[in-house]
Amino acid sequence: MGLIQSILLLVTVASQQPVEADQCSLEDVQELNIPANIVLKAQTGNADSQFAIAAEYASKSFDDWRYKKRAACWLTAAAENGSVDAQNEMGYAHERGDYGLKQDINLAIKWYEMAANSNEAYAHYNLFRLYRYGQGVEWNDEVALDHLKASAELGYSISAFEYGLRLHSGIGTDIDKVKGQAYIDRSISQGFDLISYFSEVVDYNGDVKVVEFLGQCIFKKIHHQGETWASAIKAIVVDLEKTPLLASSETDCGELSTISTSQRSRKAQGTPGISFTRQQNLIMDASTIFALRRMLSLLDDRDSQRKLSIYYHDGYGTQKSAKQSKLWAQKAKYLAMRERYRP
Repeated sequence: MGLIQSILLLVTVASQQPVEADQCSLEDVQELNIPANIVLKAQTGNADSQFAIAAEYASKSFDDWRYKKRAACWLTAAAENGSVDAQNEMGYAHERGDYGLKQDINLAIKWYEMAANSNEAYAHYNLFRLYRYGQGVEWNDEVALDHLKASAELGYSISAFEYGLRLHSGIGTDIDKVKGQAYIDRSISQGFDLISYFSEVVDYNGDVKVVEFLGQCIFKKIHHQGETWASAIKAIVVDLEKTPLLASSETDCGELSTISTSQRSRKAQGTPGISFTRQQNLIMDASTIFALRRMLSLLDDRDSQRKLSIYYHDGYGTQKSAKQSKLWAQKAKYLAMRERYRP
């Protein structure tokens, strides 16, 4: 019996519906360089090992649909065996229809809740997303924020940051700047940084110095002018939307609201996003505006959601996407309806 045949044994799954051996293939396992001890543990129903195998197959699934099928099978086995990482991933897979699994929001919620009940921070964040917009569940701001807070308490830095923003700005809850800032400070201690947030969450791929500059501007507006995080961001983006700005790295944040339109036009030379040879120049163009509007949209700013829909439709600051345009238009309409019928 060869290696492949010897490891195609029954997977013992601690659930009412165990996954049979012939359902989860270990074909090509040698190509994936999975350690033999991981394979053996997976054979006997070890959920973490099964999830590790699923992750390896998933990393190859873009190249071959067979890998996607194997990844789905091992992911299911791991989730049924109690891996909270696998359960959260199963929820995400069913929410999006990934791995060839059925797109089903009810199944997604089932897996998210299972993982959240085992204190999985990412699952709590995913439930926050669903309750925030009533996707598959009845809209409930209080439940949404409870999940966001739980995720923050469990160490997910993005949740701590977003929960802090909502408290600081009074979004879906009473305003509490002190407590909000405390959660934002906690997120930083957990490894959060604004540059990564702009890149990973709000899809900004521009100059990191621009993000640093904007962060300084937001900080000054909050601590010197008494703004909330949301109002500070909105003040900046509304100003930039009038005319994209070319600023020097020495530019004071106050200049964003005092530089005249004619000065801006000369500085930007009439072309948003143009390249300049002087490294100290910071170009705040369409991509910057898009990122700030997306950040506000995630904070339930309806005006920003409407604008984001237009930006996706026109490809302003981002790639054109009819799907994203429709999605954000729907979210804006939903928020309007929710505000209208709020008790």
